[in-house]
Amino acid sequence: ESLKQVNGVELHKDYLKRQIQFSSQHAKTWVQSCFFALDDQAPSQHEVDAYLSFLQEILDAKINISGVLLYGLARPSMQPQANRLSQLPESWMQALAQRIEKLGIEVKLSV
Repeated sequence: ESLKQVNGVELHKDYLKRQIQFSSQHAKTWVQSCFFALDDQAPSQHEVDAYLSFLQEILDAKINISGVLLYGLARPSMQPQANRLSQLPESWMQALAQRIEKLGIEVKLSV
């Protein structure tokens, strides 16, 4: 749902999982993940849980990823809704990084 809202694309998680699997079979693969506030609201617990569940599905499918590149907004967005986007607090990003690491996935955090 978030991908469609922010990027204007509708991708099913099974498609994304297949793309990650294909990539990981041919090269070191890091899952890039950008998190930000929309209208000053952090992603909902439901969205975060869905993201973590997706990462767990990758692990359960024995897809070999190198880790997650977790980052926030580093510069002004070029999205049409850029005025609605803002950085999340560093503490929020660090808490998410810790939850990803608890899955057994290396995280490189850039805030």
